[in-house]
Amino acid sequence: MDDEPDATTFDLVLKNIPIFLCNTAKHYLFIQEIINDLPRYLAGGIGGFTNC
Repeated sequence: MDDEPDATTFDLVLKNIPIFLCNTAKHYLFIQEIINDLPRYLAGGIGGFTNC
């Protein structure tokens, strides 16, 4: 990044918060799958959540 030319790390998932909710790559992929399906569940209204 231009504002961090001496950084020795890389923000792979582009999260700008100090807490990361995943301990492993497997956990991250699981959470990402839930996030990817969220619009479909929300579009179904209350039934979208009960028919999971």
